[in-house]
Amino acid sequence: MLPHPQRAYAGPVRRTVLLGLLVALTLLSSCRGSSDADETPDAAASPVPESAPTAHAADVEVPSFPNDPLTPEQTPDSSPSTPATVEPSETEDPENAGAATPEPSPAVTTAELDRGDYRAAIEARDAGDHQRAAERFALVEDRGGALAPMSSLRRAQMLVAAGLEAEAADVFVGVVDAGDLPKTLRVVAQLEGAQALFASGRKADGHLLLDAVATDPATTATDRATALWLAAAALREDGDPTWVDRALAALLPAPGSPASIAALDVLEAAGADQPTLAAAYVRYRSFDNAEAIGRYEALIDAGATGAAAAWFYLGALAERVPDNDAAIDAYTRSLELDPLGWLADDAHWWLGRLLEAAGRPVEAAAAYDDLTESFALSPFAADAAFRAAIAYAHGGDAVEAARRLREI
Repeated sequence: MLPHPQRAYAGPVRRTVLLGLLVALTLLSSCRGSSDADETPDAAASPVPESAPTAHAADVEVPSFPNDPLTPEQTPDSSPSTPATVEPSETEDPENAGAATPEPSPAVTTAELDRGDYRAAIEARDAGDHQRAAERFALVEDRGGALAPMSSLRRAQMLVAAGLEAEAADVFVGVVDAGDLPKTLRVVAQLEGAQALFASGRKADGHLLLDAVATDPATTATDRATALWLAAAALREDGDPTWVDRALAALLPAPGSPASIAALDVLEAAGADQPTLAAAYVRYRSFDNAEAIGRYEALIDAGATGAAAAWFYLGALAERVPDNDAAIDAYTRSLELDPLGWLADDAHWWLGRLLEAAGRPVEAAAAYDDLTESFALSPFAADAAFRAAIAYAHGGDAVEAARRLREI
């Protein structure tokens, strides 16, 4: 099943607003020639946020890690030197014969050494000297201080950058097995470690790391999709036909992610069959509107079981244009095909909002009533009941509007 579309609708209405509307509508119903209620419905919101489209990518970058824990402002100069030992003078100054011996400078702490070497490693990395960076990270790692786990991950990454994938793979595996990093960084180590293992010929070990990410319910949907696609790409490179199954699985966890888009691109290029509804949804979530429309229309023409969902998303795509009349028609067709389906409460809600905006309050009230009667547990239900009352007021039935507001 595809993910439920993201919603953007008004929150619960405050009691004071309801009471004010109720009083106004009660007075309105007792006066002849009174005008419609003053409240104007908001413009219909789109079922999904109109964010910038995700770029299509043939290759997927592994999620980046957070900024380094140290910055030049927070750390001492690199490679702090050990304070010089105070040597006693061979000839004692007679004038200061009775003076106390000066205290020697305190020894440099391990934490200070770690910060200095870590900063030096970052500077070497930024200068493109990846091997030297790995050596300085190793110094921090060997001391076993607070920066050691992060230094291990950084060292592995520098080894990859230096072309030493086999050595890096061992470090990545050690980082994962140690379990000292936060969850997000441990996933980075697993994803990047798998690629280092593949590059060094340790295919089975690489797939074990990716399977651990793909099957972990605590992992983000984007990371699961990335793990599935990296596994599919490795299998495809080895000529293993099961890559298609992994690539198809990569479409589902996070349909708008770079991994899902890359998986679909490669599936299409290879002429592999795709589940039409899932493929269309990937294009929809990546704002490839023309491609998504073509796929949904093909699904409808084929009379597939997902035609109701296809009509729903055609409605959402029409709102992006915007073409609200086409959206109203599409949501209506979706409900005709599947009035109690998993997208039906969404369809009723967006249909009601669009009908309100189009100045068709009686039809809007009917859409809201259908939603509350058939989907009492829907997240839309409470707001739909309120908007139905407002729609009745706009339709000229102040008595019914007041009755509904009293119920609310």
